Amino acid sequence: MSARFTAEQPASVAQLSGLIGDWLGRLGECWVDGEISELNRRANQCYITMRDLNEDASLVIVCAPSILDRHEGPIGVGSRVIFRAKVEWWKRSGTVRLRGSEVRAVGIGPLLAQMEQLRQTLLAEGLLDPSRKKPLPFLPRKVGLICGQNSEAMHDVINNARRRWAAVEFDIRQVPVQGPQCPSSVIAALADLQTDATIDVVVIARGGGSIEDLLGFSDESLCRAVAACAVPVVSAIGHEQDRPVLDDVADFRASTPTDAARRIVPDVAEQIGIIDALRTRAHATIQRTIDIRQQQLDSIRSRPVMKQPIALIDAHEQTLMNNRRTALRVVATAMKHADEQLKGTLQRLQSLSPASTLSRGYAIAFGGDGGIIRDAADVNTGSRVTVKVADGEFSATAD
Repeated sequence: MSARFTAEQPASVAQLSGLIGDWLGRLGECWVDGEISELNRRANQCYITMRDLNEDASLVIVCAPSILDRHEGPIGVGSRVIFRAKVEWWKRSGTVRLRGSEVRAVGIGPLLAQMEQLRQTLLAEGLLDPSRKKPLPFLPRKVGLICGQNSEAMHDVINNARRRWAAVEFDIRQVPVQGPQCPSSVIAALADLQTDATIDVVVIARGGGSIEDLLGFSDESLCRAVAACAVPVVSAIGHEQDRPVLDDVADFRASTPTDAARRIVPDVAEQIGIIDALRTRAHATIQRTIDIRQQQLDSIRSRPVMKQPIALIDAHEQTLMNNRRTALRVVATAMKHADEQLKGTLQRLQSLSPASTLSRGYAIAFGGDGGIIRDAADVNTGSRVTVKVADGEFSATAD
């Protein structure tokens, strides 16, 4: 090939790409062993990233969805598989990939097994218990943000948070978010942020990636540091399908860095809307209460006694006068009757009185001892007696 193309007669990109494709096309099919670190299904194709089990190396395998679907057990991210594939040259972009024709599952990958073992350990210690998770503050004074150097995740969190609440403050720590230095760097940043008493929540953010890219966020030391953090920690690692162990330990798991921004601060427009709605409800409640009280007042004022209050007094006055006249009449009648009874009694008394008898010409004789003489035989001849008549009395001598 080198003798065929020279500086005077170089090969075009298309020519050279075609020759490379012809040369790779001579390779036959082979079986390749590895772990699925990414799997994207499309309508007619599945794009699979296979990583080496021991070294930092990966290849892309393309196959029809039916290749995976006809397998008895589930195959997904983290599965260890053996693929039968043929090398395929993508002429347009100059990339190599494998065209898969058959797959056999070996078992869960060692990385996922290691992560699952750590989850079970932390679960047994109670570090994954929902009851120990701290609630997020409604409006944090300052947000601690741990992210990659000038990363999209950092801009996503800051920009989306400030669109919701423009005054939100950030204390940013930019650290390695991939590779062996990732866990220790994040732990150091987390410890540093906790020294600031104004920080009310910490967000650990990173964009998506393969399992090995996110492996640092399944480090046991980092997970324990997050569990021991004094302020709430939000995990915003990768995308919805990514699930490092940090997601289970953190106080809140955001599906993406953008989702984390929506969770850590309220939307000022939404809060204003809530306040307006509450104000409208309060106004309506107060107005409804006023209307009810006004109706009650109008009902009271519409009563006759309230329209002409003196009429009630007049009615009672008339009743009082009638009762007074009746009482006077009853008393006068009773007194008249009593007077007549008294006169009759007096007349009877007078008719029975000794003075009345004397006035008719009778007299009463009293002996020397003052007693009334009722029998002439009781009077001795020559004794003195006193005789009482109507107009007086006189003495006499008995014969």
